[in-house]
Amino acid sequence: MVLLEDESLRGILIRGGVSLTEIPRNAYNIQTLKAAINEALHSFQPDIVQTWMHQATDSLPRGNYIHVGWLRGYQNLEFFRHCDHLVGLTRGIVQSIIEQGWPPERIHHLRPFARDEKASPVPRSQYTTPEHAPLLLALGVMHAYNAFDVALQALAQLPDHYLWLVGSGEVEEELHDFALQLGVDSRVRYLPWQDEKASLFAAADTIVVPSRHEPFGLIPVEAWALQKPLIISNASAPRVAAGHEVDALLFPVDDVDALVRAVKRLNSDAALREKLIENGYKHFQRDYTAELVVQQYRHFYSDVLKKGKMRSPGLSRVEEWKDRILAKFS
Repeated sequence: MVLLEDESLRGILIRGGVSLTEIPRNAYNIQTLKAAINEALHSFQPDIVQTWMHQATDSLPRGNYIHVGWLRGYQNLEFFRHCDHLVGLTRGIVQSIIEQGWPPERIHHLRPFARDEKASPVPRSQYTTPEHAPLLLALGVMHAYNAFDVALQALAQLPDHYLWLVGSGEVEEELHDFALQLGVDSRVRYLPWQDEKASLFAAADTIVVPSRHEPFGLIPVEAWALQKPLIISNASAPRVAAGHEVDALLFPVDDVDALVRAVKRLNSDAALREKLIENGYKHFQRDYTAELVVQQYRHFYSDVLKKGKMRSPGLSRVEEWKDRILAKFS
């Protein structure tokens, strides 16, 4: 695997037996990316090459291998024009591929997976958090689209609660400043991203996903897998097919008061908490277990190998393909 230097991913991949080529962040450019890709192609001689980011996808040289592009979000397919197949992680992403005119037999919908391996809770004292205080947990890149500012505003209306924010990103400093302005900084803990998140989930009372925009996020699925009650914005909920009062509580994007009401409701209604946990775990078992998803991946790779190389489709025949694609995924 070729990837930008990433300490958190390195451990996971090495433990899984994956051979890595890492590009140092201070040396990354298109030239070093292409050199690393070419070296990996030469040494590994793959049958299938899978790319995620558009820079790597566009930089991959033509070859006898089958090129699969994975789209986690909504992207311009111009960067993926030489791919043999495209994978969308949600129906919405598949729809976006449809609208850009990709041939139907070369679009695939595959989910990611989560694991339900529980862990002992990280001691709250490690992050100077009272043992019996209600604890909210939010995880992800600190970017405006993840709306952690909404979680901070909700915390201001929940005076006995604490919030653990896990991750880093471009608005991290702004979030620190905002917490100070709101007077909640003493009840917010900023944690670095961690490979093994199960101990954090175990320590928390409620998982909060307040995103303004989320093509697909694994945090809701992990909440279900680890049997924690989930509160999620209505921007994120459709991506994982979360149902209001079924396996999560939903609230409108940027609606701080609605988020506060949802937290208070879970605090006071033990039966509802248990219902969400039970149904969430059933949802995980139905759609997101490693056994199920890995089997789907294997079928997919076997299928594309049988089909072999595909002719470059171009992106100009939108209307001709759209009805066929919609019929396939309806």
